[in-house]
Amino acid sequence: MCGGTQQKFKTSRLLVISLATVTWMGASPAWAQTIASGLTSTGVDAVKADEDEIIVTAQRRSERLSDVPIAVSAFNANQLATSGVNSTMDLSIVTPGLQFGTQAAYGQPFLRGIGTTATGPGVESPVALYVDGVYYGAMIGSIITLNNVEQIEVLKGPQGTLFGRNATGGLIQITTKDPSQQPAGSITAGYGSYRTAVADLYLTGGVASTLAGDLAVHFQDQGKGFGTNLFTGNEVNKTVDLSVRSKWLWTPSADTSVRLSVDYQHQTFRQAYVPAPGTKPPGDTPYTGDLQGLNGIFDPDGRLNQGGISLQIKHRFGSAELISTSAYRASNVFVNFDGGLTRDPNSVLNLQIFEKHAQLTQELQLNSTGVGGLKWSTGLYLFHADGKSDPLVITTLGAFGPAPDGLNNIYVSSQQKTDSIAIYGQTTVEVLPATNLSTGLRFTTERRKFEIGETLETFSGAKSSVPAERAQKTFSKMTWRLALDTRLSPNAMVYGSYDRGFKAGGFNDYLTPPQSYDPETVLSN
Repeated sequence: MCGGTQQKFKTSRLLVISLATVTWMGASPAWAQTIASGLTSTGVDAVKADEDEIIVTAQRRSERLSDVPIAVSAFNANQLATSGVNSTMDLSIVTPGLQFGTQAAYGQPFLRGIGTTATGPGVESPVALYVDGVYYGAMIGSIITLNNVEQIEVLKGPQGTLFGRNATGGLIQITTKDPSQQPAGSITAGYGSYRTAVADLYLTGGVASTLAGDLAVHFQDQGKGFGTNLFTGNEVNKTVDLSVRSKWLWTPSADTSVRLSVDYQHQTFRQAYVPAPGTKPPGDTPYTGDLQGLNGIFDPDGRLNQGGISLQIKHRFGSAELISTSAYRASNVFVNFDGGLTRDPNSVLNLQIFEKHAQLTQELQLNSTGVGGLKWSTGLYLFHADGKSDPLVITTLGAFGPAPDGLNNIYVSSQQKTDSIAIYGQTTVEVLPATNLSTGLRFTTERRKFEIGETLETFSGAKSSVPAERAQKTFSKMTWRLALDTRLSPNAMVYGSYDRGFKAGGFNDYLTPPQSYDPETVLSN
């Protein structure tokens, strides 16, 4: 499983004309107990289930999908491959109510109409993304290549109790494969349209009786762009991606497991934009060329680097399980594109975005593990993020006056820091035979600190700076869940729920003086 950016213009960009696949497995016993259509369960995560029963973690514990009173779409690796789903962007193919678009390096999912097209440091999607229990706050790099995924769950509606902030529309939860003691692996390579070469490697095996590791590598090189910049003659809408992920699983006892995961990705891309049909670019004629191309003075360009490390420790104490998840992630992106989409030098407006993100998260969670009439979860969540525009560069060739005294470059530097803390709890109790009542509360408080400065540069190189301005805001909210479910048969359930989700406010990254936006609250029943 590897993170990445893909062009939104063509989802079926690889038409493989030759494919070589090599797989191998050692002769040792089976990896793990098969529990659901290719899903596996290992160590302390094992849940007994009938054949064809799907196991999900929508309520932060392993449960049968048919026992969960939440709108969930769940898919295992085989189902994703059969449906032609190769990335999170493709999930809309199999998930009703989900749309997944992109803007340069930014993933922009919409779930049941809730999402955002806003971008910038500190801006987070209201459709949260979790990978192996780790929240990915930055929208850059949220398009994930699915080459070592065990399962994906799409939870619809506010998830404000167990998942908290920024899940007002729902969330996408990805679980990658656990390493196996049995040596195994696969290599897949292909070549297709637009001179696209793609290769995937997966290796796993044990290095000690209680320690196993794996390595997943994805590489894709699109040799020919989907379109051409008619003004420069250069190809556009093309991507090269290299992503690497490794997970290590240590099981010192039957009650304890430790998972260490690391990932890294490097990507280059040239995503082009064209004027909306029927519109006229400033100082130019309407664009009538290929929608995969453009006709402007500046060529688009972009590169993304991101990576992270996470440590998850699980330990079972009798009828309860403690889970500690610690994670650090960092990313930086450069995007260059013609904001004017014109050939007129006096109207052109080129944008260069230099954006950096870093986040540190820590979650402590305690779950019941018994099979009685009471189930519960409680936890503490800490989140720190630092997003920077370092800087945004706006280049003109005459839009703000001719040389030598007209403006040539505008530099906007901003920084948005986020500190959030939440405490939560949820219980499910059997109030009548085959009837359960779920109640949950979460309190979140979040502080945003913002700083912005601006420098103006003329064609002659003279610079003048606007003093930096600062602002700060704190947002606090109580969210909840109330649900009642009744089982009609072993495979049928009816339920009703009342949920509240919360997304904190923040600041516009590129406007001075500082301008804030309000928090969002979503109620669903």
